[in-house]
Amino acid sequence: MKWYDIIFIIVSLIIIILSLLQGGKSEGASGAITGGGLNVFAKT
Repeated sequence: MKWYDIIFIIVSLIIIILSLLQGGKSEGASGAITGGGLNVFAKT
């Protein structure tokens, strides 16, 4: 593995964790995992 492979993996994990935490504030952790916070097309 090159050094940029390790950085890519770390950044990807950080983005995933932050997205789960953002969803967990409003819908709960289970809603974030199952996609309950994805109400993009529900407000039409």
